[in-house]
Parts: sequence; C-alpha cells; structure tokens
Amino acid sequence: MAKTIAFLNPKGGTGKTTLCTNVARGLQLRGANVIIIDTDGQTSACNWREEAGENSSYPEVCSLESTDFIKKISEIESERDYILIDGVAQDMLKTAAAIYAADLVLTVLSPSKYDVWGAGSMMDMIEQRQLITDGVPMNRVLINKAIAGTKQLRRLEEAISEQNVKTLKSKIISRQVYPSTADGTSVFEEHNKEAVDEIKSLIDEILMLLEAVELESPK
Repeated sequence: MAKTIAFLNPKGGTGKTTLCTNVARGLQLRGANVIIIDTDGQTSACNWREEAGENSSYPEVCSLESTDFIKKISEIESERDYILIDGVAQDMLKTAAAIYAADLVLTVLSPSKYDVWGAGSMMDMIEQRQLITDGVPMNRVLINKAIAGTKQLRRLEEAISEQNVKTLKSKIISRQVYPSTADGTSVFEEHNKEAVDEIKSLIDEILMLLEAVELESPK
C-alpha cells in the first residue's frame, strides 16, 4: 500500500513543487514506484514532467484540479510505493482533501513570518483531523530557501516554535540549482553535490517518519 506525502502551504511561492519533484526523483532513484498528483491549476509539476520529455524515465505526474484526487489515490495506492501531492495555494477545499488523503504532511515554509501566518489555518485543520485519526496525518514543518545564520531564519524558527508542530531537522538552503530544475531536471541530474546531499537527507528523514506512522497506525 502506497504512502502519501503532501507538500502543502496555502500561501504561494514557498517552493512546494520544486521540493515535491526533487523528492519524487530521489525516491525513484532508490527504486521506488512514485507518482506525483498535481493539484494546482497552474500545473507546474505537469509542466516539469513535459519539459523532461516523453522518453524520460522521470516519475509520472497526474493533473487533478478537483478534490477527486482522493478517489484517484484510492484507485492507485496498491500499484505505487509513494504518492506525492503537490499542493495548491489559496484553495482550502483542495488543501483539506490533501490533508485527508495524506500519511505525512510537509508544511513548506520559506524564511518569512508571512509563511507561518499563511499556514496557520491549515495547521489547525491538520490538528482537527489528527484528533479523529489517532494522529494521522503526521505534520512536520520543512524550511525551504533558508540562508544559514540570518535573522530571517532565526525569526522563522521562533515563530514556528509558537505553533504546535515539529520542524524537520533537514533544511533546504537557497541555491540557484533549485529553480533551474523546473526545466525538466532534478538536482541529481544537475550534479550539485550540496543540493543532492540535502534532498537525500530529507528523503531519509521522510522515510523514518513514514515508518513511525506505520508502526503507530492501528492494525
């Protein structure tokens, strides 16, 4: 049975698609059968896959612009190892559907308090969902576009500490290579060692969390 990971934040511009596509590619390179569900009307993940070309071995991307992706997940979860949801901005109905479908939510924040404030209502929704599902989905903050040692990063971490949510140890540093992967590639093909190491570490942490979810889930 597939595990579903949702990259979410109702605020746009946090880097959800970039992280989703790179993590999907990283999981695939480990031998996993992965599909991305693109819930955004801008179809950025679909465009990424099209840029890669028809003959590319990159993960499949399915565009579903309505909440029907819950039905789609139920249809394909036995055929996949991982289903990654690329969340949409400013659509709480789709965001709620993604929360409902996910085993793990990664709340993607860039170093701005606006991102924390923008995600507040979503994190409340996750907590409400967890109350009736024995803590599923697990929710973790993923800090993206970080610049180490800056006041913005410290202020973001302080703002997150005021929320009832844990932060991943993995942080994604702001690097030029990440925007360039929108051209139908990934950090693995760009051979950027620092970025590759970051995504690998992120995937390792994701897999450990998913294992914990499975152990804690009622039989």
